[in-house]
Amino acid sequence: MSCAALHLNALLPPGGDDRGRLLPVRALPRIVNSVLDANSDEELRWAEYLLILHRRAKASTQLRTVEEIWRNAHSMHRGLRYPSAGHDEDGVYHLTWAFDDLPDVTFAIEVEPNGLVSWFFRDRAAGVTAGTEDEGVEPLPDTAYAYLERFAQ
Repeated sequence: MSCAALHLNALLPPGGDDRGRLLPVRALPRIVNSVLDANSDEELRWAEYLLILHRRAKASTQLRTVEEIWRNAHSMHRGLRYPSAGHDEDGVYHLTWAFDDLPDVTFAIEVEPNGLVSWFFRDRAAGVTAGTEDEGVEPLPDTAYAYLERFAQ
């Protein structure tokens, strides 16, 4: 069994339901295929994150926002590394690009339940700091996408 197949338990409904019921297929084919086709641990982690977003009933606006951000960023910067991703207790989703081989460079995005986005970029070596402070915007501006180029391989 492949590593990706072992992670398909992420498709089970939340709440510890172990009866093997899957979420409605209409919402998941593209995401399921990305889990099954994952070529790296990073790619698998990202696909699992999107599955978790699909599982959360109130995540539809956030899910569309996260998918739009990734689609736009990836189309602008082929080879863009996958972010670390998660959510907090308030339902805010976090995407963070920070890597050991780029110790002075960080880019973070927060997506609120209503789809508003806050972002922060810092390149300590270059003395550059940018972002939205605490004010949410929609959609993510082109200037933010431009900073992501530093994370493309």
